[in-house]
Amino acid sequence: MLSGATNLTVRQQDILQGVLSSFVETNEPIGSKTLAKKYVRNLSSATIRNELAELTELGFLCQPYTSAGRVPTDKAYRFYVNQVKKLPALSEMEVERIRIGYGETRSLGLEGLLEQTSKLLSSLTQQASLVLIPNLSRTVLSQIRIVRLRPNLAHVILVTKNGRTQNRSIEMEEDLSQEFLDRMSRYLNEEYKDLTLQEVRRRISLQMLEHKKEFDILYRESLKLSKKAFLESPEETDEFYIWGTHHIFDQPEFQTDVEKMRMLFEAFQEKEKLVEILDRFVEAKGISVSIGPETEVEAMNDCAFVMKTYSDGSRNLGTLAIVGPKRMRYPRIMALVDMTASTLSRFIAAESSS
Repeated sequence: MLSGATNLTVRQQDILQGVLSSFVETNEPIGSKTLAKKYVRNLSSATIRNELAELTELGFLCQPYTSAGRVPTDKAYRFYVNQVKKLPALSEMEVERIRIGYGETRSLGLEGLLEQTSKLLSSLTQQASLVLIPNLSRTVLSQIRIVRLRPNLAHVILVTKNGRTQNRSIEMEEDLSQEFLDRMSRYLNEEYKDLTLQEVRRRISLQMLEHKKEFDILYRESLKLSKKAFLESPEETDEFYIWGTHHIFDQPEFQTDVEKMRMLFEAFQEKEKLVEILDRFVEAKGISVSIGPETEVEAMNDCAFVMKTYSDGSRNLGTLAIVGPKRMRYPRIMALVDMTASTLSRFIAAESSS
């Protein structure tokens, strides 16, 4: 029985659970006789047939064609996911695979760790996996260095606590010496260290409204350079690791429909749309599930995303996700995503504090 349901009778919940279990396993419609034989043995075929008609009227089931059995709708999947109040325990083998998967990652750096996470999650679930690389604006600054390249041109190097770097060339209004730029670097490190780029940008915007320190040349030039480096530079583009897309293309619902497969293939090539889905949940708490049209990407209407954010212990950095057909085993996938995200977060927090 689907626990916690309020809109359906216990009988209807049992029947709906039977339809869902069968469709997840077979990708085929199921009729009242098979339900009575395999899933709801305490009810007659005639009773089940009447309830199937009611569930269809309520929008939980549909009939692909006349005289066919029933299949679950998006409403049924959403109902099913919403009833998952407690995630199932993983098997000892699954826990051990996660432990071993992260056992030799300390020398890989952050991006190597995220790539390994994508491979591990896809292998565990036999689905496609996505891991959103932290946007630099969400990461904490560790060091700022400024190097004079030539007259009126400086190179700004931003280093984050998790080891990422970004380089920006800045045109300066005045030709400043390397000695002055070193002083500026020390000042900016004192001012902005341990802030995220988002926080740095907010602070610079506030400082630009202040006038009390305009007489200080170091402050004035530092603010000019900061404005160009942090406010006027192009926004960082989000990147992600993706692994195991062949798993989803192997599913029968895509193998038998060439047009559906073509659209899905194109969707996986459109990085911006995938990033938009992951970014939407980067501040979410717990497990998030987006089913079919909820993704707001038409080509993904037959897919579902199971997602959870990962962090450095204090800030959310990105999102990891499983992408599969809507008829996936949600509780198990949710448990694997949850465990993997928590393990990844612990590793990143340990690296950040070391």
